[in-house]
Amino acid sequence: MPNNLKPQPRQSIVEMFSSFLQFRESKNVWIPQAKLRRSMEEQLNNHTSPPTTGNFWALYWYKIWDKQPQTIAREHLYAYLQETAYKAAYDRAQKVHPSQRWDKLQEYFQVVFKNQIYERVLKKFDSEYGSDLAAFALPIFKNSINEELRQRNKAASHSDWSLLRHTTDKLLKKALQNHGLSEQDIESYLLLRDCFRKIYHPETPKANKQLSCPELETFQTITQTYNQERLGQLSNSGTKLNLNDIEVRLKEIAQAIRNYYAPVMISLNNPLSQEGVGEIQDIIPSSETESLLENLIREQEELNFNKLWQEINCILEEFLAKKLTSEQKKYFQLYYGVGLTQAEIAEKLLGEIKKQYTISRKMNKTCEQIVKVLVNWANNRKTHNLKSDNIVGNVDILLKEWLQKYYAN
Repeated sequence: MPNNLKPQPRQSIVEMFSSFLQFRESKNVWIPQAKLRRSMEEQLNNHTSPPTTGNFWALYWYKIWDKQPQTIAREHLYAYLQETAYKAAYDRAQKVHPSQRWDKLQEYFQVVFKNQIYERVLKKFDSEYGSDLAAFALPIFKNSINEELRQRNKAASHSDWSLLRHTTDKLLKKALQNHGLSEQDIESYLLLRDCFRKIYHPETPKANKQLSCPELETFQTITQTYNQERLGQLSNSGTKLNLNDIEVRLKEIAQAIRNYYAPVMISLNNPLSQEGVGEIQDIIPSSETESLLENLIREQEELNFNKLWQEINCILEEFLAKKLTSEQKKYFQLYYGVGLTQAEIAEKLLGEIKKQYTISRKMNKTCEQIVKVLVNWANNRKTHNLKSDNIVGNVDILLKEWLQKYYAN
């Protein structure tokens, strides 16, 4: 296992937006992508004094992506967020035994590539704040890893028959799509699972994670029910299935669910998008990119984000110092500063994981109070640029970003 799991941070703007992390036997390295490097160098050459901060160029590429999501801008943003994804994986890997950290680190890093989590970050981010895209992405990446592990543990602890009963339709459909089935087959498999849940009624379905295989009579009823309902419910009724076909397909559905939660090995040194798009000037006219660059620089000069954050810091620091009880402060320090989950906090402070809901309720109530204070401030601030139709959601994102930075320090 490598002595130092942290990769060397990328130093130049070109590297930040054109290289991807690759895991090797004893270390991890940054691998540049020629297409992205040329694109980034061209943008820097378009201006006599180009800005030298990652935040600026992240916002620049984000604005282009927001207009045309399929351009090379998306790949630049994916490259930029690699370090953030690694940090999320690194923090989570510290909770496992040192002998397992290297393998777990790679596994957790790959989790971020599943379920279009990068796309989720870009769609939720609001550039009108001028806030840090990387800081915004970090809690989303961390939550995605935690949720993946939670779901994976759930799948591992359930029998096939328990998985078939407890998996939601939405998740099951994703698992079947990931399994490579056609839409017609997915429709058939979803109907089969519905028939299974209607017919198979164990005594304690909610509490029992290790449900046993249904009896022969139950399989016969499931088979009969499916063959009847397929005629009226499927767009293509398909072929009639026998009892053996039904059992095989049910087990295949359960395996698809397990495979959905299993880590997928991918090439970590390649960009995520495979569309093979050309240089950005082939998609957006050069005059438009130059105009966007100039406008963005001018906007950054006009907006005093330091003053904005000074106001926010004063408001939040005063609230945390005067309004929070010692108990609430402890919860926030352990959650945002140390990185413990609410269940871990409950076990550490209350000695019982079941009390996690108590921690959750108290923290949520405190956050609601803070959000109200920030919403008040945003509504009264004449120069703010927050969207009035989603101000509570925007401020909630702003708050979580601030708490991550505040307690990290």
